[in-house]
Amino acid sequence: MKKKIDKLINKSLRFHHRDIHEKLDGMKSKAQVKSKFYYIFWGIATVAVVVGQLYVGTGYRLLHGSMQELLDKVDGVLLHATPNDGPDYL
Repeated sequence: MKKKIDKLINKSLRFHHRDIHEKLDGMKSKAQVKSKFYYIFWGIATVAVVVGQLYVGTGYRLLHGSMQELLDKVDGVLLHATPNDGPDYL
C-alpha cells in the first residue's frame, strides 16, 4: 500500500514540475524582451554620464585658464607690494 501511495505522490510531483517548467519557459521569452530595454536604458544612461563628465571637465579647463589669466594680471600687485606698517600677527 505504501508503495502505491509513494508512486502516486511521485507521479503528481512530476506533473507539477512539468507545469512549472512550462511556465518558466514561457517567462523566459518575456524576460528576453525586457532585457533589450534594460540594455537600451543603461546604454543611454552611460552616454549621458560620459557627456556630463566631458561638460564638467571642459568647464574646469575654462575656469583654470581664466584663473591663470587673473593671477598673471594680479601677480605684480600682490608679490611686489610694499609692506604694511600695521601689526603682523603671523
